[in-house]
Amino acid sequence: MNVMEKEEILITEINMKIIGYNLKRLREAKGYSQEYVANHFEMSQYYYRQIEKGRANTTIMLLSRLANFFNVSLRDLLEENKKWEYNFIYRFNHP
Repeated sequence: MNVMEKEEILITEINMKIIGYNLKRLREAKGYSQEYVANHFEMSQYYYRQIEKGRANTTIMLLSRLANFFNVSLRDLLEENKKWEYNFIYRFNHP
């Protein structure tokens, strides 16, 4: 199994709804529009919106870049945890 196949398997096992939810909360906490984030990553706004809705598959590489952009770890981006949500919003509002 090559690296790309491993990456694809991992992504399909991750709940894209959780990722999308976390991305949306991070983006809103920063005050960014979907258009701004999409343009930063040179992707269509439609594709980014689909990622936030949990309807688009993506790669670990892109998720890693998004996590870096929002100053969180990839693990944080993948976690489903209400307490964590409040923690990262607090960090953005209190540097």
